[in-house]
Amino acid sequence: MASEDHDTLVTVLKAAPEGSLAWLRGVLDVAWYELTAGAFKRGFAHVSPNVDAARVLLVASPDCRETKQAVAEFLQLAGAEMYLRYCQGKAMAYYEEVLTIMPHHFEACIRLADCLTETGSISKAEEIFAQLTATYVDGDGDGGADVDISAVFPSSQQALDSLSAPRRRELLKVWVLCHRITLQKFRTEVV
Repeated sequence: MASEDHDTLVTVLKAAPEGSLAWLRGVLDVAWYELTAGAFKRGFAHVSPNVDAARVLLVASPDCRETKQAVAEFLQLAGAEMYLRYCQGKAMAYYEEVLTIMPHHFEACIRLADCLTETGSISKAEEIFAQLTATYVDGDGDGGADVDISAVFPSSQQALDSLSAPRRRELLKVWVLCHRITLQKFRTEVV
């Protein structure tokens, strides 16, 4: 982990007024930096104590797309932490909250379906995967091509925007199908 990059991110975070969108982005940047470096405990330590502040920011700017995206990404990370701690109920609550803020958030849908599968709510998980399949896999071949990546992936992963529409669609298709195969495997083992 390059300390100067980390130090720069922390400096930017400290300079932002607490509770502002700049502050929330700073917290996300530091958390993602830690998480991608494999420092999961430190990365998630930036998320958990700040969830309420993120929610307050959303209440203050409910119509701002940037705020919605940042708060959704923040809650997505909080859900990921709960999922990794085997707290499926709490993880599902975070993913459902993301879907309240951004109803078609691709990753939250996938993660919610995974949690539902693991808690035995197979039919609900299948409903989600059926919708994702209809949107991103089936159809006339352009389902995922017109997907607004910023609406379904965190800002740190928006490099997908640089991919061609057909390639983006193929990646989304593979993701849906992989998770759906996992669901089918789970059903076979349970039954």
